[in-house]
Amino acid sequence: MESYNDFFEFIESPFKRVSDTDFYFPSKTHQEALTMLTYLLMSDDEFALLMGEPGAGKSIVLRKFIGELSQDVVHAYIMFPYLQPDNFFRTVLECFNVSVDSNMSDNALYERLCDFLLEQYKRGKKVLIIIDEAQNVPSATLEVVRIISNIETNMKKLLKIVLVGQPSLVNKLSSSSQLDALKQKILLKSTLKAFTPDDVLSYVNYTLEAAGGKHLAISKTQAKKICYSTGGNTWRINVLMERVLLVAHMNNSKTIKNDYITSAIKSMNIIGKSNSLFTYSRVVPAIIVTFLIVAISVAGVFGYRRIERLAMVAPVAPVAPKIVQAVRQCGATIFCGDRNIYRRLSELNFDGSWLQSTLTLLAYTTSGAPDKGLSLEFARLCATKGVRFATLYGTAASIAQTAYLPAEYAIHKAGSIGVAPAAGQLHIGNNSELILHDRSVMMGIAYSRLDLANGDELKGVLNSGVKASCDDEGFYFIAG
Repeated sequence: MESYNDFFEFIESPFKRVSDTDFYFPSKTHQEALTMLTYLLMSDDEFALLMGEPGAGKSIVLRKFIGELSQDVVHAYIMFPYLQPDNFFRTVLECFNVSVDSNMSDNALYERLCDFLLEQYKRGKKVLIIIDEAQNVPSATLEVVRIISNIETNMKKLLKIVLVGQPSLVNKLSSSSQLDALKQKILLKSTLKAFTPDDVLSYVNYTLEAAGGKHLAISKTQAKKICYSTGGNTWRINVLMERVLLVAHMNNSKTIKNDYITSAIKSMNIIGKSNSLFTYSRVVPAIIVTFLIVAISVAGVFGYRRIERLAMVAPVAPVAPKIVQAVRQCGATIFCGDRNIYRRLSELNFDGSWLQSTLTLLAYTTSGAPDKGLSLEFARLCATKGVRFATLYGTAASIAQTAYLPAEYAIHKAGSIGVAPAAGQLHIGNNSELILHDRSVMMGIAYSRLDLANGDELKGVLNSGVKASCDDEGFYFIAG
């Protein structure tokens, strides 16, 4: 069968999920952000703040900006936000290829950074640090970021810093008195806005043309439908448009018809202006079971990235031997099960022989603490196979997960429920109760039809009723 790209005579696939600057579309909102970042390097400002919802285009703006940096700019890109102050120092210095000893104190690390900045200044270089997912950076580390921004000569500040994050970063800066000094320093701000129908029309047609598509375009009416279905979110537009082109290809059509867009929307279960987008490409009867709460949790963990094939298995021990067959049959890229499934696999001496690097394993817990021993067993097994293993923790009162433990911490923090979801915040309340602030929290409980008129009673705050603790690195543990 003729390939997708050959059929449309594309030079390469147009609607990728990676941030390819060859397909950078200079929309008004993205150009404003890019201009702000460029201005930071020319001005006396020390900080710039770039914000946007997941999928709004922060990554491609950053890549475009970094790709256009002149040779007199030395930059560090920090993409792992869960760093305590000492680890932050080390990470920054490592990004700048500055050697550090494992036993160096915070003061010694600070002095090493000062020496590096002065050396670059003497060479006529500008130094830039970009911190991604900044809403997840611990407050203590953000205070350190502010302190190092003060490093200067008699004439000039020696460091420029870009904080990149989701809108919850503003709430974090505003809600903590510890960060007041940092907040006052941030004068350059830009928020990536959702595309309008006109933006969608220009973006889609621009991208199709850039990929080499001949006479392939959408109409204004179609752009409005795409905009409504995706909320004007560029990542979701890419996912939808790829599916539209696949439908057109299957129908041997080189024009984009309204029916194809409708079909693509239905196949992806998109809800207008929703932040949740996930797909079920194939279902294996009696084994693959749809769990709405878990599905949205998975979407949240991966920043709403597309899940092409999601295998979620029911917690029934007899089906465990069939799991391997199910995963292979549907070509799953994500395998998700509760502790009972993983315990059964352990009992069966699961050796991971069928694991491939394209697969991510997720374990979810809805009551009690995660099983530390079981988590360690599978985290270590996955590490030997080059496979990601992450854990989710949630309750029915939070439509998405309450917390998640990223794969890179699966071994080091085994037994922890992890950190807050990307758009939320966790804290310990009275009597050590775990409290979640997140837009995914349910509105309330209706005992009758009259209760449906009460509106949002919880206001995005979930009192979990679960006792928890938080360690020095910001990771949470169920205490009872």
